[in-house]
Amino acid sequence: MQNEQNKGGAQVLFEKASEDLNEKLTACRDKNAGYKKEGKKIMSNFNRVVLMGRLTRDPEVKEIAPGRSVADMGLAVTEKYKDKTGEFVEKTCFVDIVAWGRQAETCGEYLKKGSPVLVEGRLQLDQWTNKEGQKRSKHCVKADRVQFLNGKPKENAENPEPGTAEAEALPF
Repeated sequence: MQNEQNKGGAQVLFEKASEDLNEKLTACRDKNAGYKKEGKKIMSNFNRVVLMGRLTRDPEVKEIAPGRSVADMGLAVTEKYKDKTGEFVEKTCFVDIVAWGRQAETCGEYLKKGSPVLVEGRLQLDQWTNKEGQKRSKHCVKADRVQFLNGKPKENAENPEPGTAEAEALPF
């Protein structure tokens, strides 16, 4: 197995996020292992998402109240594999991401379309009624953490802080 010095930064971050998720799942399972309800074991609920990809658009940051910001972003996660015929196939999944507070402001400052990021958060179902009276819904990820994977800040960012993101190239 490769040591961490030979691994790319994105791979190390992904492995760390995977380890954290495994620890949380084990803790959840252990916590509820002894509880029973009507003769059946209680299933623990766990809502966690880890995605790594590139932004499909610049983050849209809005201040919804004094000191309360929200950023809406789009993320493209691409899977590459060989099909039965040996041809390479690319499938891309597009996901809406919502970040809040200081995290939202930082995303607006340093990220732009095409920026590579690792997002940790939870799935959330948004529901609304459109102008025609139809009920609509969509899933999005409410980000708890957005890890910048590229050290190049936006060209128009004012006073970028050095060292806020990793400065290595990504394999994707």
